[in-house]
Parts: sequence; C-alpha cells; structure tokens
Amino acid sequence: MPYCPKCGNKVDDGAAFCQNCGAKLNTSRTDFSDELKRFTDTPDSTSQYDPRDIADNKVMGVLCYLGLLWLVPLLAAKNSPFVKFHLNQGLLVLIIALASSILNWIPIINIFGWIVSVIAFAFAIIGIVNVCQGKAQELPLIGKYKLL
Repeated sequence: MPYCPKCGNKVDDGAAFCQNCGAKLNTSRTDFSDELKRFTDTPDSTSQYDPRDIADNKVMGVLCYLGLLWLVPLLAAKNSPFVKFHLNQGLLVLIIALASSILNWIPIINIFGWIVSVIAFAFAIIGIVNVCQGKAQELPLIGKYKLL
C-alpha cells in the first residue's frame, strides 16, 4: 500500500488523491489517448511551404504514396518543395512495403511480413490524408528520416 508524499498517510492502490489531505498522487497509469497523441504528434512544417504550391500539387502528393507511382511526381513535379517533402515520406513507405514483401517469402516469419504490410498501408493512408489536408506533417516513427 503506497503512502501520500505530502502527509504520509496510507492511500489505496490506484487512488488519484489522498483521502486525508487531498493531495494529488503521482499515478503511473497513462491514458491511451495520451499515448496515441505522443505517437501521432509529429512535426508539422506546413508553414514553410507556399500555399499555392500546396494547392497546385495535391494530386502529385497523393501519387507519392501509391507504390511505384511515386516515380511520376519525381519526374513531373521535381521543382515543388511540397512534393519533395511527400516524395521522401512516400519513399520511406515504399521501402517498408518492399521489406514486408521480402518477409512474406520467408517461411515461419511471414506473419511479420503481413504485420509490416498493414503498417505500411496505414502510413500510406496517413500520408494521403495529410496531402489532402494540405499538410506537410511527418509520418509517425519513420517521417524523421530524410532520403531525398
């Protein structure tokens, strides 16, 4: 049974406040929403891009996340900083998808390949949603890596 750090009285396990003095207790429990926010709260650099560039290149930005169609914006809109940002993000997703394909060919661990495929698909959806909203926000976990 823990003790209150303020008054020293015994408190019940999992209590948020001391029954004696009312002090807030340090609970080690975290809410799922806090963990989700920490995971999805990635740097957003949208303000660094020209709004006209964003509006003109949303279609090219979406193509960045559609597998080998990533090559179309690489060749057709290579001068757009917004597209370059999403090309990098899309390339990271493509690498993860290719890694999942390799894992799918290896017996016994191919279940991990399916899991990685689902993760790559989720990253692609997040990227497409960001493009449609006109955002230049990094993908969770992988977005901080720069390849281009």
